[in-house]
Amino acid sequence: MKQLSMSSTSTSAALLPSRLLRSLNTWTSTSSSNRVSASTYSYKEVDHHDDATHLLTPEFKPLESSSPLSSTRSATAPSSFACHLASPAALPSTPPRTGTFDVLLQKDANGLGFCLAMDELTQESLVVTSFRRLHAGDIGPAEASNAIQPGDVLLAIDGDRVHSLPQVQAKIVASEFVLLQFYRGPPRSVADMLVAPSSADKASSPTRVVIPPRTQREMQMALVVQDMAVKNQLLLTQLTEANLTIGSQAAEIDALQAQVMQMRLDREMQSFRGWTHGMLSKASPAKAKAELDHVVTEAHRELKRSAMQHLEFEKQALRAETSASVDAWKAAVLKKQAMLEEALVFMVDHLEEAETKTNAFDKSNNDPVDDKQDETTNKDGQKLEEIRAILDKYFAARRRLDEPASVVLGYSPADASQHIQRSSSDGSRRAPLASPQAA
Repeated sequence: MKQLSMSSTSTSAALLPSRLLRSLNTWTSTSSSNRVSASTYSYKEVDHHDDATHLLTPEFKPLESSSPLSSTRSATAPSSFACHLASPAALPSTPPRTGTFDVLLQKDANGLGFCLAMDELTQESLVVTSFRRLHAGDIGPAEASNAIQPGDVLLAIDGDRVHSLPQVQAKIVASEFVLLQFYRGPPRSVADMLVAPSSADKASSPTRVVIPPRTQREMQMALVVQDMAVKNQLLLTQLTEANLTIGSQAAEIDALQAQVMQMRLDREMQSFRGWTHGMLSKASPAKAKAELDHVVTEAHRELKRSAMQHLEFEKQALRAETSASVDAWKAAVLKKQAMLEEALVFMVDHLEEAETKTNAFDKSNNDPVDDKQDETTNKDGQKLEEIRAILDKYFAARRRLDEPASVVLGYSPADASQHIQRSSSDGSRRAPLASPQAA
């Protein structure tokens, strides 16, 4: 498990949901006097659904520290905090029960965390069979996202269709963040996905089969079937002989048609280009050579003109195919970028909420705060404000450059910018630094 270190300002904060817990980068405060290691958390198993009412409840175990301030804060802080969100609307939208949906995942050290197999019914669909479980506490990105279920069909990766397991492996290795497109149809049981036993296995079964004696009617039916089989064999022999006769007649017809075509060609040559070698038996060799050269030249020009037309058609088809591939790739990249921006805004909101709740907790308990701790808290708040300022500039530039493309994808940078600035009027917020380059 990756180690996640956070400062004392985020110790009493509500944890992020499991779908983003593995996607956040490490952020360490300047103060190293009081830290909490994510490896000391113990999680209680809850329902598989990851919504606002079904979240993990961690128990914090602070690391040992020689600082008296650290021991004082550890004694006054509660032992556990229930994870919750500011509003249920901040959660990403849940995938539909049926239909096509997209999921953005970040790989961990062991991949994406789910298993694929070819569908035994169609032999062309990639179906999610299970999630990865290397040990009891292992939760992969796919299971943590709460958007993928066993039985979902994988359609595309980063906008490209996939049809085999080697294609999936090559696409996943190429990128850190992977945009997956799934299709969810009617629910299927696990027994339907298993391979049915073959006839050979059934034949090798030790079960003894008792064959009842035949009745008079069954014996009569067997004689009728045998008579029909003999007649069928006779008809098949006659049909084979008829096919051979038809084949020989077709060969004769083709030969006659070739002779007719040759005669027509000679007649047309004689009438349009003066070709007389095929019609006149006593033609001079020089005249025949000149006529033949003329015919070859005309045929060469015709072939060249036909080849140029065919090449132009192939160029147009290749341009259209390339343009469609580029458009699909652009759409996939823009969608992935929009989902990453949404995750970044989600992370910053929770860090800010953590700082606000920590300050409120300190004020309610009247904890003694020295100058060094106050300076550290101010620096943490200034860093958050600098991150907010950078995000404001980024979304403003995005709104000016690619607003038409964002509207096509159903995502507006203006919404994200307003989401970042929604708490800028709060009196507890600190003013950002004059230069955001320090972040």
